[in-house]
Amino acid sequence: MSTEDRYGNLVLVLKDGDQVATTVEENDFITLLDSSGKQIFPEYCQVGLGYHTAKGKFKVTNSVPSNNESISTNLYELLSKYDVLYAIDTNKKVINGVEYCISNRMHLQLELLSPQYWEFKLTRLPAYVFTNPTKGEHEEKIGWVQFICSEQLANKNVRIGLVTDHELGYLPLFNRRQKEITGMGLLPENIEFIYASADRDKGSPLNKAIMSCDTDSNKLLNQIALGKMNLTDLSESSSSLYEQSGILCPKYN
Repeated sequence: MSTEDRYGNLVLVLKDGDQVATTVEENDFITLLDSSGKQIFPEYCQVGLGYHTAKGKFKVTNSVPSNNESISTNLYELLSKYDVLYAIDTNKKVINGVEYCISNRMHLQLELLSPQYWEFKLTRLPAYVFTNPTKGEHEEKIGWVQFICSEQLANKNVRIGLVTDHELGYLPLFNRRQKEITGMGLLPENIEFIYASADRDKGSPLNKAIMSCDTDSNKLLNQIALGKMNLTDLSESSSSLYEQSGILCPKYN
C-alpha cells in the first residue's frame, strides 16, 4: 500500500445538539466548526488512518484517542500523552480437541528523530497461554483482562496506552467507561485502548507492534500443534473465563 492510498479517519462523540459542518486542518491540527462557524469541542475523539479495499470498503489501520480541546493528526503528538505503551494480541487454535489461546504482549519505546524517522524498540514480555475459553467470551478480551489484572496496571501511577486490533467499534465506549469488560468491569481510568491492525500500514510503529504480537502468537500455537512444546505444567485456572493457564517466557539472545 502506497502512502497516497492512506486516508484520514476521524471518530467523534459530539455533545447533544452539536453538528459538524466543516473541518479545517492546519499545522497537524483539526478544528471542527458548526454551520455558523463556531468551533465545536467533542466529548471524545479518535484520529487515525485507513484505506479503501478493492471492493470499496474503508478499512481502518490505526486509531488513537486525541485531546478533545486540541485535535492533533500527528501520531507522535497523539502518543506523547502516554507514559507507557504496550501492544497485545491473542490468537486461538484447536489442537487435539483443545482450544489453545496464546496472548502475546510487547512493550513499545518510541522516539521521533525526524518527521519521517522513528527510533522504535519492541521488548517481548512473557506470553500467556490459556485453554478452552468460556463460550461466548472472545480470547482477545480475556487476554486484555489477564494482562491488566496480573500486571496490576490499574495501580500504576502512569498513563498507559494499550494497542489492540480488536473491537474497533467499541473502543470509544471502553475508553469512556460506558461499557464493561467481562472479568474486569470498566476499563481502569489510567488506561486507554489504541487501535492498530496487523495489516498493511507498515509506516506506523503501532501496526508493526501488533504484527509482531500476532506473528509470535501464531508461531507458538504452531509449536504446540507440532508437539514441540511441553504444556503438561499448565495449572487449573481460578478464572471462570478459561480452564487451564500458564506463562511462556521469551528467549533473549
